[in-house]
Amino acid sequence: LLICLGDDSTPARAASLFQYSAIPPTVVFDDCQSRQAPIFGFTSVPMEEYMQHLFPVLLPDRHPDHRLELSLRQRLQVTLQREVPIPGEHTSFHVLNEVFVHRGASGSLCKLEVLVEGEMVTLAQGDGVLIATPTGSTARSLSS
Repeated sequence: LLICLGDDSTPARAASLFQYSAIPPTVVFDDCQSRQAPIFGFTSVPMEEYMQHLFPVLLPDRHPDHRLELSLRQRLQVTLQREVPIPGEHTSFHVLNEVFVHRGASGSLCKLEVLVEGEMVTLAQGDGVLIATPTGSTARSLSS
């Protein structure tokens, strides 16, 4: 069980700590009063309600009727392959919501080949490319 205290960026940071393993069930306690729905696919609970939600999770035998709704979210596995590799550079990442690959400090456009499971999807020429999971916050924003 992963318990996060903070705002809606906290679970994304916590998820980045689990690059090579599954993210454990996560409960987020935040101070946002207006949010009622789970954020990032984790259960989000207002900070002042932590006692009534945390103890049933930690002591399920004492609270058999308490249910905490969790939902699964996808992560992307991203592998970066450069024409000229940079020694010591990390080239494989697991990302929670989205990944943005860009041209960096170069003033020129870049060409990015996007492959999914080894199959070419597109060749993008521009400043970069943004790829999001269907449930990521950026995907929801872009589809609105």
